[in-house]
Amino acid sequence: QDLAAAVGWYRKAADQKDPEAIFRLYRLHARGEGVPQDHGEAFKWLIKASDFCTHDHQLPLGMAYEEGEGVARDYEQAAMWYRKAEGGSAG
Repeated sequence: QDLAAAVGWYRKAADQKDPEAIFRLYRLHARGEGVPQDHGEAFKWLIKASDFCTHDHQLPLGMAYEEGEGVARDYEQAAMWYRKAEGGSAG
């Protein structure tokens, strides 16, 4: 499997607002698969994925804020995203 080619296809699908493609781009950048590892870029894709409001997208956002990975550490934001991920109140 050619991950570099897959990244190109995921970007095209992400341009069409495909949530799975957006989330896959987050994972590829976070892991450095097919692209250089870049937690800041991964976080940008994760924020876009969060627009689709699913647990799969919200839990990693909480983790990113808690760990300060790709974004400044922010425990309040982490708690908010963890609550959203478990179906609770965002506020």
